[in-house]
Amino acid sequence: ILTGLFGSNHNVIDNKLPFGGATVFNDSATIATWLSAVGYRTSLVGKYLNVYNALPLTYIPPGWSDWFGLRDSTAYYNYKVNDNGTILSYGNSPADYATNVFRNRALQFIDSTPIDKPFFLYFAPSAPHIDQARGVEGLPLVAPEDIGVPTYASIYRPANYNEVDVSDKPYWVRNLPLWDQTKQNEVDLLYKARIGSLIAVDKAIESIVNRLSATGRLDNTIIIFTSDNGYGLGAHRIERKQCVYEECIHLPLLIRGPGILPMSDDHLIENTDLASSILEWAGATTTAKIDGRSFVSLLTNPALQWRSGIFLEDYSLPRNKYANFQGVRTNDYLYAKYTNGDEELYDLRTDPYQLTNIVSNQNQQSTVASLRTTLESYKNVTDISITASTLSAGAV
Repeated sequence: ILTGLFGSNHNVIDNKLPFGGATVFNDSATIATWLSAVGYRTSLVGKYLNVYNALPLTYIPPGWSDWFGLRDSTAYYNYKVNDNGTILSYGNSPADYATNVFRNRALQFIDSTPIDKPFFLYFAPSAPHIDQARGVEGLPLVAPEDIGVPTYASIYRPANYNEVDVSDKPYWVRNLPLWDQTKQNEVDLLYKARIGSLIAVDKAIESIVNRLSATGRLDNTIIIFTSDNGYGLGAHRIERKQCVYEECIHLPLLIRGPGILPMSDDHLIENTDLASSILEWAGATTTAKIDGRSFVSLLTNPALQWRSGIFLEDYSLPRNKYANFQGVRTNDYLYAKYTNGDEELYDLRTDPYQLTNIVSNQNQQSTVASLRTTLESYKNVTDISITASTLSAGAV
């Protein structure tokens, strides 16, 4: 999201040291530096990268003119924030609930920005992450004012939930245990807690939109709502997020702004595309390498020619060495190859829950060969598409 690069190019391939985290990230060329170079006021409020607390205590990455960065990876209470070089400590009172603190700071940033000054706000609450202050068994925490509020969330039970027959799956999935009732109850509780923690996020978004409207900025502002990953929650016996399946790779992406008509679109967008799109909206350019491409033109002309597939990868060594993969997701197929040689192919038209791996099906060998070739091309070609923007004095 910050650089428009794939993990294999920015080299942050894990959440933890030595292969990942903020200390590994080269922060010299990001959307913050590119936007600040063309006069944007830039602000990050909330979570930055994992292991940010391993950097110097008051460190602020380049390009950010306003910084309210959570020092802890994820927390709701009892956390520290780097407020433009001053370390603030928050306790466990209702007023310290992190999502609401971040909301208030985002509103403060909007209010403090002159009306004729373009700005970029990166709002990143911890929710719905687990509360790491309570350890790996912690849960996302609901805001104090939302405790007891019904979410009407159905128990998550897709067709591939706790898949019984995984004999066609790669080695690492075959070695996952079938979930017993205790495990199912545990993840159900986690799921409900995640939904509950997002009530405050919804309210924060509402407050931000209302403040943009009240200050006369809404009609000249692009709002992007998305996530950095999905979550297994039991699909194919997988709880977490490092997988090639739809539950891990399929993310929400909602956008509103001037000239964007209400519609839904099924073009294949990657989170590497966000940086290029933001650059185009802001009228900024960069000489830095970018793997994503701008999707701005698709929002006004969905008939434009677009990519036929997206590149997927995970290298979180050494923790998941048998689960590391590179893959291709097209409109019709998902193909993946693992570091141990395992392969998967699913026809998403007939098998949307990816229950039957058809990579060995003799009738599919031409498709397998084609997608292998496509995967190699994605690994070697950088896809760049940046143009000047007509939105020269807006806010992103």
